[in-house]
Amino acid sequence: MALETEIKLAIRDGAALRRALRVAGFHPGRRQRETNWLFDDARGQLRRQGLLLRLRRSGSQWLLTAKGRRQGDQRLKIRPEAEMMVADGAGVMAVLAVLEWRPRLVYERQRTLWRSEAWPGLEAAWDETAAGNFLELEGTAAMIRRAAAELGYGPKDFVTASYPELFRAWTRRTGHEATEFRLAAGPHSGRSGRRKVPRR
Repeated sequence: MALETEIKLAIRDGAALRRALRVAGFHPGRRQRETNWLFDDARGQLRRQGLLLRLRRSGSQWLLTAKGRRQGDQRLKIRPEAEMMVADGAGVMAVLAVLEWRPRLVYERQRTLWRSEAWPGLEAAWDETAAGNFLELEGTAAMIRRAAAELGYGPKDFVTASYPELFRAWTRRTGHEATEFRLAAGPHSGRSGRRKVPRR
């Protein structure tokens, strides 16, 4: 188990941020669509306790992740994390269903990883989601702060909400409950295909 330290930065000007990333020595990798299933019981006990169990499909790969409660500096998102590759995502879903743990939230994103030899250990991920577009920085706290500053962002710009929290904030603003946040079809679409369920 490791501690994950990260923040998100809302992308205000995509072209300007791409230039800043390249000046800082980053280069983009392949853009990849991901689908994420968040599991919980019928009462939402994991979410109530600040825990998370997620199954992710990225291309042909499946990743199972568990995250613990947040810790430490509240200006950064710091959580215990354990994850493992799995060969059969559908099989994992079937096992969890027997325990009555089902997907309570499903969301997609288009992710592009930006890497730099000048920033070893820092991961910069450009995410296009139904909740907006964000640059996620993951690494040490000092490295995250320094990289954000070089990209033109300060601590007041740090977003520590998770994507599930950002999606749930949308449901509160609109007065609808959404259980799925899909991206519209197309290689460069960041638009949402949210499925809405009226509040009871």
